[in-house]
Amino acid sequence: MNGEQLNLSNNFSLSDSVLAPEINGDTCYFQLLDRLPSGDIKFRYFGTVFTVSVLSDSFAAMMKHMPEKIEPDLSALVIAPMPGLVKSVNVSVGDMVSEGNEACVLEAMKMQNSLLATKTARVSKVNFKAGDTVGEGDVIVELEDI
Repeated sequence: MNGEQLNLSNNFSLSDSVLAPEINGDTCYFQLLDRLPSGDIKFRYFGTVFTVSVLSDSFAAMMKHMPEKIEPDLSALVIAPMPGLVKSVNVSVGDMVSEGNEACVLEAMKMQNSLLATKTARVSKVNFKAGDTVGEGDVIVELEDI
């Protein structure tokens, strides 16, 4: 680590919530926070959260073929979470909305769902009007940063 070689004892289990390995002969205590299938382990040491990768040599060699999926930023879109009927659209192109403002109301499964703006922005496009039917994932309102 940082150019220094550490001797770590394997006297702990990653199923425990508190780990007490010996590092260079000294016992250290860590709080295990999360174990991910990628081999990453999150732990807390003296209040600071660290993420380390614990991988076999063969798995580490394969990691270059498994890039992490980057999630798209959907904060500028008001998206239908399920198929339904647009009951009302409460914004128009050019309107300013704040985070949490109701952009539209979607009726689905006999319930009315308020769809909210997720950030403060200007409405750039309204793709549906009251009475239109939308499918799951349809973009109802598009926002642009101010």
